[in-house]
Amino acid sequence: MPGELRQGDALQAAVQHAGDGPDAVHRRGGDLIDQHAGAALYLALPKLIAVFGAWPRLSTLNPAWFTVCLAAELVSFTCNFALQRLALRTRAWFPVVTAGLAGNAVTDSLPGGDAAGAAVQFRMLTTAGFDTDTAVGGLTAFSLLEVGGLLALPLFALPAIVAGVPVSRGLVHTALLGIAAFVLYAIFGVIVLRSDWPLATLGRVAQSL
Repeated sequence: MPGELRQGDALQAAVQHAGDGPDAVHRRGGDLIDQHAGAALYLALPKLIAVFGAWPRLSTLNPAWFTVCLAAELVSFTCNFALQRLALRTRAWFPVVTAGLAGNAVTDSLPGGDAAGAAVQFRMLTTAGFDTDTAVGGLTAFSLLEVGGLLALPLFALPAIVAGVPVSRGLVHTALLGIAAFVLYAIFGVIVLRSDWPLATLGRVAQSL
């Protein structure tokens, strides 16, 4: 009787193993792809609806201004990727541009996609052959420069405010807060560049968590 039970178990295992053949594996892989595609479409659908809903408004734009906007956007992206090349210490354009575009697409498509976009960009850079430390350091430096650039924008409005151009009080307060934040940010940047203790302290705190 025990021998018959063992033979039955072996036969059942063989049948189950036969069911896990190439066709079954292919079906499971197809199901997994369908599930991922459905999840991606569900998350990206609100953004797609908003984009296609705003598309008819482009017909009201002057073609000349539309061309100027397109050229300005192209220059903006070119400067963005050129700065990333400097931060990543490379002369190659293709891996930097493709990783940046993929990261931006994920960031803009998924709700709360900033972390996911950064992860995709980092993974594509490392896959393209960038060293992990170089990729992390370059992306971090670029992010800090980007934040500094945003905080520096109110400086361009300062001459108009000083000259007495009519500006709403809310915009004036926002500009002054931005200028103060930029000054503090610049001081912090100088301290980090001239000494190692702030980053070393931050690293020890992170390791202790």
